Amino acid sequence: MMRRGWASVIATLSLLAWAGTANAECGWVLWYRVTEYSTSGAVEGAFRAEEAYPTFAACQAGLDEHVDGWAAVEEKDPDYKTTKRPNYVLVQDKNLKAQRLHALRCFPETVDPRGAKGK
Repeated sequence: MMRRGWASVIATLSLLAWAGTANAECGWVLWYRVTEYSTSGAVEGAFRAEEAYPTFAACQAGLDEHVDGWAAVEEKDPDYKTTKRPNYVLVQDKNLKAQRLHALRCFPETVDPRGAKGK
């Protein structure tokens, strides 16, 4: 009887270890959202999926590329002031006093930042 108990414990622990490993290997999705700020208030866009990656590190590298790309494009226009941060680019229009925030986030493929879908 004692052997059967240990076998059950070992089988359970093995199953838990396998499940934890499978979860750590899930894919990652880079999500993008833009928020527009003006004198009349803020208008926040919905998240949209940009790209899928096999690992968090790859997703983070993709995020960095997108942020660098937006910053480079916006910096070319003298009417804009660009502030780059690790996961967003803030663009300020010097003439209109308006701002645009390009935000990016990496989430596991099992997470949808748009929230639960209605029926």
